[in-house]
Amino acid sequence: MTADERARAVLATAAAAHDADDLRLLLDMLGLRAQDAYPAKSLAAVEPVPLPRPRRDRELATRLLPEMASTVTER
Repeated sequence: MTADERARAVLATAAAAHDADDLRLLLDMLGLRAQDAYPAKSLAAVEPVPLPRPRRDRELATRLLPEMASTVTER
């Protein structure tokens, strides 16, 4: 079996399994491993998700909250 065929077999088995123990038993009977679902070469081709840009909300809140608090306590 090719890596792609093994991956498809594992995913089809996972869809048919009732729970984790059932999946483990079925994979063992078929001679497959859960790791076969994601061949190493396909993981190497995945690009990491870029981190979100920092938001300035926290900086703004840090400046405005003390001013708002003093205004509220004055009333």
